[in-house]
Order: sequence, then structure tokens, then C-alpha cells
Amino acid sequence: MGMMLGLIKPTSGAVFINGQNIENEKNRTNILEKMNFISPYIELPKKLTVEENLKVYGRMYGVNNLQ
Repeated sequence: MGMMLGLIKPTSGAVFINGQNIENEKNRTNILEKMNFISPYIELPKKLTVEENLKVYGRMYGVNNLQ
């Protein structure tokens, strides 16, 4: 997942999602805007609504607006 999100650089080869290489900044931004990931190891704050949680974690990955 770290490589798919662009957080870890591959030691060899390349990562493509929907035919787009994630090492290209424009491609990575485009991919991350359409991708969701919530780690099972991070507990979501219980007092936030689903929408608030999506906004918080979306901002962590550069997603500014919910669709």
C-alpha cells in the first residue's frame, strides 16, 4: 500500500495504477484523488461523523473535496 500511495519508492521496477506510473507527480495526484485507504491499524475518532472522518483522512492524502 505504501508504494501504491507513493509513500515508499520501489527499489526496482515501477508501480502502475490504471496504466499510470505513480512516480509521475501529476499521475500520482490524479490517482490519489480517486483512491481511498483507511488503515485497519488506525482507530477512527468515535465522536466524528463518517463525513468528518473522510475529510480528515482525505486531507492527509491531498484530497480536498468529497465527491
